[in-house]
Amino acid sequence: MGFVRVAWIVSGALLLGCGGSEPTAAVQPTLADLQSAVFTPACATSGCHDAATAAGELDLSTTSRSYEGMVGVPSRNRVAKENAWLMIKPGEPERSFLVRKLDGPGLGEGDPMPSETEMLSAYYRNLVVQWIAEGAAP
Repeated sequence: MGFVRVAWIVSGALLLGCGGSEPTAAVQPTLADLQSAVFTPACATSGCHDAATAAGELDLSTTSRSYEGMVGVPSRNRVAKENAWLMIKPGEPERSFLVRKLDGPGLGEGDPMPSETEMLSAYYRNLVVQWIAEGAAP
């Protein structure tokens, strides 16, 4: 089994532990809560969007890096960039590339995130969308 496949399986297992079902404690649509419940455990994993790897030039290892790397920032994906997608467009989740990646990107826009087989639960996806719709505050 190749390294990339193993990394996807490991990250998928982590996702199931943090984003596979509704949490026992209330998670609010804030960057701090999303960082601890979604970005850190499901995205900022070794080989993905951690500080060392920063896949796609995106480091989601801390709240400040997540904010600085996504909010109001043009997508680094060539197709998305040509179509003027921002990683997160405050107030407009439907025009935020992060939501597109969560829901399933278009042709040439890369793989779905967190992975094709381990999608984020609807609960956490809706929290991300709500945070963006409310202005994506730091």
